[in-house]
Amino acid sequence: MFIVIIGPIGVCVWFGTMKINRNTVLEGHKVVLVPYNANHVTRYHEWMKCPELEHLTPSEPPTLEQEYDMQGSWREDDDKCTFIILDKQQWADPCIEEEQCMVGDFNMFLMDPTDLSSAELEIMIAEPSYRGTGIGKEVTRMMMHYSEHLIPSFTRFRVGRQKKQGIHGSGVLP
Repeated sequence: MFIVIIGPIGVCVWFGTMKINRNTVLEGHKVVLVPYNANHVTRYHEWMKCPELEHLTPSEPPTLEQEYDMQGSWREDDDKCTFIILDKQQWADPCIEEEQCMVGDFNMFLMDPTDLSSAELEIMIAEPSYRGTGIGKEVTRMMMHYSEHLIPSFTRFRVGRQKKQGIHGSGVLP
C-alpha cells in the first residue's frame, strides 16, 4: 500500500492511472483518505438513505447490493478516483474500527477520458458534526495536489456544485 503524507513540502509521487488509488492512503492534518473498499459499503449505504444527504446530493438511495456493485466498479474505473474520508484522530486509535472513523467521501472524475487535462472534484461530508470544520477545504487541497502528481497534465479542476452546502466562493480556495 502506498502511503502519501501531505505536508508543507507537498507530495513527491507520480502515478500513471486513476485506479492506482486502490492501494493509496493520503494523510492530511485532520483527515486520512483511504480507497473505498467493501468494508466501507454498509456505513456508506446508511448515509445514502439519509433524507438530508439525498436532498444535498443528486442521487437516489441504491439497494445494498447496488452499492456493493458500485463500489466494485468505482474501484476499477480508469477515469475515477474515489476515497473515503476518515477522521485522522479516530483513525490513529487502534481501538476504533475504520468504519467508525468515516466522515465522508471524495470523488474525482476525468471530465473527458480522452483529455487528461481536467477533472471534476466532488466531496460529501456525510457526518453533520464535521461540516463547517474545514475538512472539505483540506480534502480539496490534498486531492488537487495529489491529482496534479497522479496525472501531470492536469491543468484545470471543476468543483461539483449540485445542491451542495458548504462550498464557499467560486471554487477557488484561500
